[in-house]
Amino acid sequence: MSGAASSQGEPQAALPRIAVDDHRWVKLGPDDTVVLSARAIPGNEKKIARVMSHVARRGADVVTDSMKHVHVSGHGSAEELKLVLSLVRPRYFVPVHGEYRQLSQHARIAKRVMSGAEHRLQVLLAEDGDIIQFDERGARIADKAPAGRVLIDVTRVGEVGDEVLRDRRHLAGDGVVVAVVAINRQSGTLAGDPEMVARGFVVGEGEGESLFKDAAGVIAECIQASSVEERGDQGLMTEKLRVELRRFFKKRSGRRPLVLPVLMEI
Repeated sequence: MSGAASSQGEPQAALPRIAVDDHRWVKLGPDDTVVLSARAIPGNEKKIARVMSHVARRGADVVTDSMKHVHVSGHGSAEELKLVLSLVRPRYFVPVHGEYRQLSQHARIAKRVMSGAEHRLQVLLAEDGDIIQFDERGARIADKAPAGRVLIDVTRVGEVGDEVLRDRRHLAGDGVVVAVVAINRQSGTLAGDPEMVARGFVVGEGEGESLFKDAAGVIAECIQASSVEERGDQGLMTEKLRVELRRFFKKRSGRRPLVLPVLMEI
């Protein structure tokens, strides 16, 4: 019989290690039967299938919920919850573990069980991030704390910010186009043709050369239509080019690559 972590294929759980013959005390053989009594949590199917395959390599038989009625819940039933509540008779009750619909059902059970108690039961239906405060006035949900996934970049110390994640998703979906533009410092006009460098930006076969040639034309038109003061403001000019190029690529290719104009004064 496997535990909850084992039946979900967690790498460091007992069964996955037994299945690859990496357990100190337990070995599987042709006369053994492994019973997975828990249902697969969505998303764990591949890990569970891999463990079952390793068990089969050891020659053992595998029995799952889909084969026989072997499912055993790891959670207490409603009657068991009622028994615990009637024994403990709490003054404050915080349902935990599960989605909100399950927490609220547990709260209703608690209120029914405690309806005749000498002290009134206070139920605190808390969600991820809620701060529960206890003091001389009682208990209440007082505030909210940051909660949820924290993504860590393996090459750095600390979490990855929202802007970085947004840019990475953008790059993964539409690629990046870098436009290197040389501007004459004296006249503010283009000094040579803009150079377009694309990475991960997909265009139709044979369309790339004409697309980037036309993009260079968009840059020339944008600079020509700008005033002398605008051309002298590198930040303003960079943003104008970025907006025009994004509009151009969206219209011509249907995609929105991350556009990075690089302006150089020569």
